[in-house]
Amino acid sequence: MSSYCSLTFDDGPNLTTSIRMIEVLEKHGAVGSFFVCGKNINEETEKVMLKAQSIGCTIENHSFSHSHMTELSEFQIKNEFDMTSDMIQKVTGRRPEFFRAPYIDADDKVFSSVPVPFIEGEGCEDWLSEVDADTRYERILSTISNGSILLLHDFEGNEATVECIDRLIPVLKEKGFEFLTVPEIFKKLEVDPNRHGHQWKNICKI
Repeated sequence: MSSYCSLTFDDGPNLTTSIRMIEVLEKHGAVGSFFVCGKNINEETEKVMLKAQSIGCTIENHSFSHSHMTELSEFQIKNEFDMTSDMIQKVTGRRPEFFRAPYIDADDKVFSSVPVPFIEGEGCEDWLSEVDADTRYERILSTISNGSILLLHDFEGNEATVECIDRLIPVLKEKGFEFLTVPEIFKKLEVDPNRHGHQWKNICKI
């Protein structure tokens, strides 16, 4: 019996790590969802987003400026979300269906200001340079289960996560995991993502 997981990547798009991550996914026949920041979208990185989309990945919303959302007004939060969603839609033709708050920093004001479900994910502290690729790999293997959404980062210079995922995908496939985008995993497991005030980590564990 198959298990399902979703790889998600924050803080792109860029012309280095994002491209390498897409190459790894394509090499292994896997997909994921890229939670991008509007401030990083430009004429060059638009091509990266389109490449990700062309191999079956989705582009989701990670705010415009990567600020702490709880420190902003409702107007500013909505602007952060809408600006980035508009940019993504202009590039990909698809409006983001999910949001990840920077720093997973959200309260009722933030939940009420953003009209889509929130994703947190199960992390391996891959934003810390002192956590090497082997440690990231072992942490994911020890915690992943059916319905896991993995919280990862493709910011510039984060080669350890590229290395980790390159090694991890074939091992998880051998264990019976299938890789889905965030929208796909909710549909596959027949879970309604619309739950006010909830930030999803594993959709089989509410």
